[in-house]
Amino acid sequence: ALPAGVASFANSPSAVIDATFLLVGMGIVFGYFFQLIAKTCSLTYSVTFREVWEDTMGNKGALTVSLVNMVKPALGNLAYSMILADTFQSLFHTVGISVTRTVSLLLVTIIGILPLCLMKNLDALAPFSVLGTAGILLIAVCMTIRYL
Repeated sequence: ALPAGVASFANSPSAVIDATFLLVGMGIVFGYFFQLIAKTCSLTYSVTFREVWEDTMGNKGALTVSLVNMVKPALGNLAYSMILADTFQSLFHTVGISVTRTVSLLLVTIIGILPLCLMKNLDALAPFSVLGTAGILLIAVCMTIRYL
């Protein structure tokens, strides 16, 4: 359940302004961080976070950097799998197929997400990226119209 403060503020039209400033601010900060990472990679002629760490900080902690950069995307994939599993479980239920959350999670992960993670060349996903961006823009337009 949402905390009472978040739930009461979420339906307020003025929340859009605060959320926009917060989102843009975070985008600027993270954009700056990514620019710093790219600049450091360029200066050290490195292509991995571990190489950058070793070149700038020494060997101590390089393994930790590699492990963090391995575990973080794995946890992101797990989160996406869980969200999609819940969605597909509801979709299966809608068409009369009863599956447990565990079965739905395994199906989504093995059939949907794992093949995408194993792709060597992501060019095949370009049209779907454009489609996803168009969908997000459509949602933003609809939300703006609804807000006004």
